[in-house]
Amino acid sequence: MTAFFCDGLKDVTVLNGAARLEFHRLLPAGNGEVQAVTEVMVALPTQGLFQMLDVLEQVRERLIQERLLEPSLPDAEHRSQDQLQTSPNFA
Repeated sequence: MTAFFCDGLKDVTVLNGAARLEFHRLLPAGNGEVQAVTEVMVALPTQGLFQMLDVLEQVRERLIQERLLEPSLPDAEHRSQDQLQTSPNFA
């Protein structure tokens, strides 16, 4: 099996029942800047993409439980009263 190191996900394209995930790595571009260069593309059926998203959500929840990651969005129990106010668009 070939292993690839990637710094992140550059793009996702979904078309005709297939998802294409383009992963990138960061390379020096000069003057202290970096450039995202495509390292590998993975194509899978959309059902495989949905399964992958479920697995990644489970990993995220486990990292939050182990306090290795903070939740990015507040849960309903953690929302303050300010966050629960109605939108000014519907006042």
